[in-house]
Amino acid sequence: MGLSLGMLGSGGAILAVPILVYFFQLEATVATSYSLGIVGLTSLIGAYNKAKKKEWDLKKAWPLGLASTAGLIVSRMYLLPATPEIISVDLGFTYLRAQKSELILFLFASLLILVGRKMLRASLMPNHSLGIAPTNKNLPLLSLIILGVLIGMLAGFMGAGGGFFFIPLLTLGMGISMHKAVGTSLVIIAFNSLTGFTIDIFLKNQSLDFKLYGVLLIFSFIGVLLGTYYATRVNDKKLRKSFAVFLLVLGLTMMLDRFFLRKI
Repeated sequence: MGLSLGMLGSGGAILAVPILVYFFQLEATVATSYSLGIVGLTSLIGAYNKAKKKEWDLKKAWPLGLASTAGLIVSRMYLLPATPEIISVDLGFTYLRAQKSELILFLFASLLILVGRKMLRASLMPNHSLGIAPTNKNLPLLSLIILGVLIGMLAGFMGAGGGFFFIPLLTLGMGISMHKAVGTSLVIIAFNSLTGFTIDIFLKNQSLDFKLYGVLLIFSFIGVLLGTYYATRVNDKKLRKSFAVFLLVLGLTMMLDRFFLRKI
């Protein structure tokens, strides 16, 4: 988690929830709370390191950041609690029934596969996150706000930071350089994740095993410090290709394990 955030400016939460579910046997909705707390503080460390190098651009990105925070608050306060524990959908030709935790894991598995595929294809392109180079075009303010709210709502529902969405938006949609996009993304992820974590702990009274949380946090800190240190010392294309393959394998394994093999 920490290495991914430090090197890529994203990917911490996309790994956090599967790690917490599969290695620590946490229920998916509970894992999202741990994920927000761990990724939020870890991102803050990474953002601080980037700030010392002036590798961020909050002047341009603040509308996106605030909009995404608003979306995350709506999601954690209203959307997630309002989602029934058992979700039933009648499509006419078939009837779908799933638990809320299974829906969260399905979204994560799908996102892992989509992002892994995108990164693998982008590994043949120049060294920009997800293969996207910065442009001189800027999205209209209203578009940024709408996209920010939607990303925040999705990230809040999944317990993620949204880095894989922010990096392309910051580079392609706002013309921010890759180095500054990573630092800017870390700031937004930190603020969003810690906001969601605060809501869970103080407003929703979510109980956590703080011993487990502390241990994971320490190792995540170590990872992000190593990641920011080695970010400019590791071959970017090889790093992204390896990470993309890992995401694809993890996503496909989750999909098979949760939604196919267990049905046999």
